Amino acid sequence: MALKRTRQQGSGKSAAQKYADYAQVYADMVIQHLEDGTAPWIRPWGPGRSEPGFGAPYNAITGKCYSGSNYGWLLMIKEMKGYTDDRWLTFKQAMDLGCHVRKGEQSTVCIKWIVSDAKENDQGEDNEQARLFPILFSVFNGDQIEGMPLAPVREIPKEHERHEQCEALILAAGASISHNGGNRAYYSPASDSIHLPAREAFKSTDNYYATTLHELGHWTGHKSRLDRDLSGGFGSVSYAKEELVAELASMMIGDRLAIGHDPGQHVAYIASWIKLLQEHPREILIAASKAEQVCTHLGVAKYEHEPMKVAERSQMAEQVRGEREPSAVEAGKGRRASKRQRGVELSM
Repeated sequence: MALKRTRQQGSGKSAAQKYADYAQVYADMVIQHLEDGTAPWIRPWGPGRSEPGFGAPYNAITGKCYSGSNYGWLLMIKEMKGYTDDRWLTFKQAMDLGCHVRKGEQSTVCIKWIVSDAKENDQGEDNEQARLFPILFSVFNGDQIEGMPLAPVREIPKEHERHEQCEALILAAGASISHNGGNRAYYSPASDSIHLPAREAFKSTDNYYATTLHELGHWTGHKSRLDRDLSGGFGSVSYAKEELVAELASMMIGDRLAIGHDPGQHVAYIASWIKLLQEHPREILIAASKAEQVCTHLGVAKYEHEPMKVAERSQMAEQVRGEREPSAVEAGKGRRASKRQRGVELSM
């Protein structure tokens, strides 16, 4: 993945250098969580959770869940800091709502990727492929914001509804699935097929779908689809990378479809993941990006339930604005503080 060596305003570091620093901090935190047994994707949780504080991290203004590496990162930060709110927003978004960040609160740095335009030569032909380069931005948890309204309760589909959604997603994928795996669930790259135990062998219907979707995650790695390296055997670097992608994807899908998450034999991979991230810190960001690609390929967005409906977002904005309409003087002070704080937040 090529990185455009641009310099972000207000910092002497290039985008590539900031990305490297961010990757190292992220990997170090993941390694610590793996050693402590608290990494989000190695802990099971049950289906149908709806109460605030137990869901995916999402933006308080757009209502959209954070994706890719930001998803796991914000989950870990939330636990480490003891936050109870699933909502996050930027300094400016808090101001736009008429709220404000409490004095002394520290922001959390996230990352997004910008696609640069390909350059053309004199003949109008591309002489350089379009490239991605990282932009770091800062967010605050809802617990750090003064004046935030109560978080809405997430509306979770009923049990039969979420099972119907999972079934529709699996059928739409078109994978070859057989219930002849004995006591194992696995994907065979050689035959491009998924093998599962009998349905009645699973402890619950949600567990059955969670396991099936985990194997579908591996299925997306076939060379005719997302083309990941599936050649490695247990204990190899490529095997550890693939299992990391599959577990992250399972966590994302389990949360977005409200079917829960059962990491299964994750203990067998922890040592390999720690070694991988110690030697190659960026692999955690790469794995998270590939896990998001799994969700996209399977069309998870069509079935997931957003934490906050459009109507709720509008009502929240109106509620906060009605409670506190900043004066012109306050708004001017806020803008100046925002500029100062953003300059500090992005310096890593």
